[in-house]
Amino acid sequence: MNTVVSRVCKIIPVVGLLALPLTANAQDKARDVLFTQNDVTVEFLLDGPAGGHGTEAGFADGAIRGTTLTVFHFENGVLTNHVGITDVDGDRIIFLKVGTGVPIDVVAPVTDPSADPAHQVFGLGLGQIPLNFTLQGTYEVVAATGKYAKEYQLGEKFPFKSIATNPNFPPATIPQPVGSKIVPGTEYIEVYRNFKHRQ
Repeated sequence: MNTVVSRVCKIIPVVGLLALPLTANAQDKARDVLFTQNDVTVEFLLDGPAGGHGTEAGFADGAIRGTTLTVFHFENGVLTNHVGITDVDGDRIIFLKVGTGVPIDVVAPVTDPSADPAHQVFGLGLGQIPLNFTLQGTYEVVAATGKYAKEYQLGEKFPFKSIATNPNFPPATIPQPVGSKIVPGTEYIEVYRNFKHRQ
């Protein structure tokens, strides 16, 4: 009997480990994520009340893994970006990222009741400039080297969704001259497999 109990006690921890939640990679696979991208906005200049351009830098993880550089431009909720990813082997891939954005501070505003108006984490810059957007569209392969030239075809498209957030100002320092730029923030992107890359 003691031998049986001992064996059961040894098995229980193993079963417990198997029951742990899925890892991030397993969760990504379950959601059909090809790769994720985490970027910091380096510069965000405004082109009038409904447009802007700038650059982002960060990293990608997943089937494509490496450092990222993005040149972005948007106008009236429509974005046209160029995304370059370089891995540790020096192989590169460039995507044309197009899509649309929704200013969530306008359509779904949220206020922190514990903070005064000058210390709100979310909001409209100066009370009028949208700062946070949900985005969706496609990543289209336009150039590639090394392994990516073999794996991906020019013109191949992948759907994406992302959230771009920028600090409210105030409390962030108001950019000068007023209305010329936005305080740099972050963007998190999920790029999904298309039919060819579902395996």
